[in-house]
Amino acid sequence: MEAMSPIYPAMTGVSERKREILRAAALQFARKGYQATSMRSIAADVELEVSSLYSHIQGKQELLQLICTQSAEAYARGMELVLEQACEPLEQLRGVIALHIEMAMDHPASMLVHTDEWKHLEEPVSTQFLEARRAYEKQLTSIINAGVTRKQIRDISPYIIVHSLLASLTWLYQRSERLDRQSIVMQMQDLWLGGIKIG
Repeated sequence: MEAMSPIYPAMTGVSERKREILRAAALQFARKGYQATSMRSIAADVELEVSSLYSHIQGKQELLQLICTQSAEAYARGMELVLEQACEPLEQLRGVIALHIEMAMDHPASMLVHTDEWKHLEEPVSTQFLEARRAYEKQLTSIINAGVTRKQIRDISPYIIVHSLLASLTWLYQRSERLDRQSIVMQMQDLWLGGIKIG
């Protein structure tokens, strides 16, 4: 079961049973993929008849939408906190790296669905999700640009930095071994900032 982190949005008015269904769906979507997961297999995981499952949720698409929307909101909230707590671009990047590691370690299944299975979202949620993702990447690009302007970050394409950084953190979603969170955060921060900072 995925633990709740402080930045993960609480679903007010959602029953514990529905939360349990969402957790089961996230695990199955992450393990088997959205298309290969059936409502019957989700129902079996939460010990419900399929007919009873539909009393809690409209269908598989609603589950995917809730998982992806929650994750996008968590990243947006995490970015807000990073920008509130740090003024310098390098420190903001440290915060972003820590944010992604926290999300990956606290919610590995949901983050894997957010990264890989979002493409099965239907409209209008698909467009809304992509807009949220682009807004997040735009904020990260602004941090990089500010660092370049202040002569703190090497003048490397922000597009390359942003997408390489995000891609380099996705392996954490699929890790099988136990990792020390603080050690991973510090090593990833040192690895990335050591490669792009000036001086």
